[in-house]
Amino acid sequence: MKMKRRGSLLEETLGSIFEKAGFDVSINSKEFGFESDVIARISNFTILVQTKQYENSYINIRDLLHEWSSKGKTAGADRTVVVIWGIPIQEKYYTEAKKLGVYLLGEKEISKLQKLDKKKLYSELCLMLGFGKLIKLIEMVEDSYISPQQHNEFIERIRDGIIGKRELKKEIINAEKSHEAHMEQIRIEKINKLNEIKKAKRIEIEFKINFKNKIIKR
Repeated sequence: MKMKRRGSLLEETLGSIFEKAGFDVSINSKEFGFESDVIARISNFTILVQTKQYENSYINIRDLLHEWSSKGKTAGADRTVVVIWGIPIQEKYYTEAKKLGVYLLGEKEISKLQKLDKKKLYSELCLMLGFGKLIKLIEMVEDSYISPQQHNEFIERIRDGIIGKRELKKEIINAEKSHEAHMEQIRIEKINKLNEIKKAKRIEIEFKINFKNKIIKR
């Protein structure tokens, strides 16, 4: 996995953590119409990360949480993460973040992540950001042989939390059978059309030969 562009030390640190865990990472990206410190992706799953260092600026944590909760929804991110560095985070802000659907991390969490190897790092990120089961469901869809429309419908239902593993597995099997039958029908239609074209060309050639023979006989 590769990181795109460079950023501040904290942004680079977060980017390196996600990159080490197997994510594709962009730093200081304006992909969503506003600048995002870090965007991390894996298996059609997007994490939006905003970092703030107290020594560089004053931090109004509540406003920051509300701002990035809104931006995360605008971007359609699966997880929105706000990282605060340089000051202890009061419990009330963790409560506020949870209400807004934002994951709030501080120095303690980031320092812990930095010390882990790749496998343990991915597992810890799964726990911290609660996405392990979600990504496994998404990967089931990514590995299946279904139509693009069915793919998008399954991904949307997974993200909305309205389908579990057992139900998803059954529906994927049915969708694959349906898609396979549809593709087979398309293949048969193409073969029939090709045969019709070949037949038409053969008739045309025979007609020209017969016509030429008639001219010669005259």
